[in-house]
Amino acid sequence: MLDREGINNLYGSAVVGLCMLKPIGNYIYSKPIKVYEYMAAGIPYICSNFPEWENVAERSGAGICIDPDDPKALAEAINGFLSDRQKAQAMGASGYEFVRNECSWSNETVALISLYGQIEGLR
Repeated sequence: MLDREGINNLYGSAVVGLCMLKPIGNYIYSKPIKVYEYMAAGIPYICSNFPEWENVAERSGAGICIDPDDPKALAEAINGFLSDRQKAQAMGASGYEFVRNECSWSNETVALISLYGQIEGLR
């Protein structure tokens, strides 16, 4: 277990973040907070190649999505970030800007109000 300071120290020394989940149940449709934490910390990430996750990786420019059952592809992706630190830093910066500009409470408020309107229309 790490406190916030410990997590910040860990993120400060990380080159890449991982969020590799198997394609089971709700994982496929989830939006893991870990990916957004990596982006907020300016860390590029590697994640499972689920449709929503691929969408976020493409929009943010901060992630690479691979088959979670392909350890060779995972090793290659990790080694790619380790061998090209400039690319890792650029992708991390892109993720940071994405979170800063698109993942704010003001943006989420619009989505939430829209959802409430849809729910109200179902009554």
